[in-house]
Amino acid sequence: MDRLVRPTSAVGTTGFESRQIDRETITAGRDATMQAEKTVYGVSARAFFVVWLAGLVGAAAVIPYAFTLHGKVSEHAPMSPLWLASMSLAQSAVSLAIATFVGLRLLGPAGYELIPTRPYARLSILLGVGVAGAIVVAEASFVHFSSYTGLPGVAVPAVWQGLLASLYGGITEEILSRLFVMTLVAWAVGRLFGRSPRSAPVARSAILVSALLFGIGHLPALAQSGSLSAIVVVRTVCLNAMGGVVFGWLYWRRGLVAAMLAHLTADLVLHVIVPTVVGSLESR
Repeated sequence: MDRLVRPTSAVGTTGFESRQIDRETITAGRDATMQAEKTVYGVSARAFFVVWLAGLVGAAAVIPYAFTLHGKVSEHAPMSPLWLASMSLAQSAVSLAIATFVGLRLLGPAGYELIPTRPYARLSILLGVGVAGAIVVAEASFVHFSSYTGLPGVAVPAVWQGLLASLYGGITEEILSRLFVMTLVAWAVGRLFGRSPRSAPVARSAILVSALLFGIGHLPALAQSGSLSAIVVVRTVCLNAMGGVVFGWLYWRRGLVAAMLAHLTADLVLHVIVPTVVGSLESR
């Protein structure tokens, strides 16, 4: 009879429950560690400076790409390129500081994660490649089925500039769009309707809002490169929002770093691999 008696702690423990317990244990240990760190208004000082500095590195990395893309604007500017770069970096430092602080402050209450507690690398890379492929196909469709023929007179950045610019997309844009905007929207909508910010309806709303604003956020820079016709606006918002939905989903289901990796992968394909392949084919 004794052999038939099982310890009560083992009864009903499935693989899923074990993984859930492990995740809760990791999360609880991480929360305890953050509580032991120095905090400012509930935000870990170390986490703030790591995220803020990473975003600032991305903001600095995109400057050569932006100067090439908006070369005519830079040439006629009343300030030197160095002064323009310094001003741009200073503005980015302020906006990133606000976005990082608010995002990290609401991260816990919203129930989202900075560093994933579940495997994410393979999923992020696959989704990043998928987003890049979908954008290439959609771009070709815009050219084929509409009057859109690209932006005439716009210089094409070098591959090394695209490589650096990918850091801006993968790090800085994810801090602004997902950590700040999506977290803030999820928290606000959850508070407004009395729902968990991680619940599916609230999370989907936050994903869509942040993706749409992410697409719209590309218009000001594009306006400096040429006139914004209706087809250019639709093309820009749709293509970028499409990626924003995928990155937002990853942020919801895995964490910010997972979204960053997917965005970085997509940008590397679009700004490095595709131009390299196209350039090699045209040189033949």
